[in-house]
Amino acid sequence: MRCSISLFVRHACLVTCALILIDCHAAHAKDAIDLERFRPSAIARWEQAMVDFDQKNDAETHPDDSILFVGSSSIVRWDHISTDVVPYHAIQRGFGGSRWSDVAVYAERLIKPHKFRAVVFFVANDITGGDNDRTPAEVLALFAHVRDVVRVH
Repeated sequence: MRCSISLFVRHACLVTCALILIDCHAAHAKDAIDLERFRPSAIARWEQAMVDFDQKNDAETHPDDSILFVGSSSIVRWDHISTDVVPYHAIQRGFGGSRWSDVAVYAERLIKPHKFRAVVFFVANDITGGDNDRTPAEVLALFAHVRDVVRVH
């Protein structure tokens, strides 16, 4: 008998395994990233989205065992996230086109207002083949910063 596992569960397992490997490597990263060099562009592009999230945070209530989803357009455009992750409660905080530098700059505002049992990140705009790409080492350091904000939370 073939076991039917939903696409979400398969992708979640794959992403979890990848993050465990990245996390193990990031734990050995020696250099902290200087977020100040990313702050002006993040603020110019995303401050209004963060103000909107701040207002949502004030207006909405979520159970303490929610799952926080943060990331780029895949999170924004996930129209049925609430039903797709049942029995879990989703907190959707996606801002389309975001990069790890944006998530890192706004990590405190994205993460700290919430109580959650898990957090899911999907950010895929840092290494696209363009002139403004981050290096893999930069992406790793940015991820490590965000991971640390989650851990302290």
